Amino acid sequence: MMAIEQVYRFWDILFKVVAEGKCTEITGMADALNRCREETLALLIGDVIFRYSLVLTELY
Repeated sequence: MMAIEQVYRFWDILFKVVAEGKCTEITGMADALNRCREETLALLIGDVIFRYSLVLTELY
């Protein structure tokens, strides 16, 4: 599986859990980031920043 597909799969799983109402708040911790390929890590961090900025936009 390519890096981008792994990042999107991660988000799909996470948002399905939230959408199904099984979780109302998500607190995350990432481990072993030093083992990620640079391009995968960059995608993940960029995605976290983007999605968090969307949440902040909705709140304020």
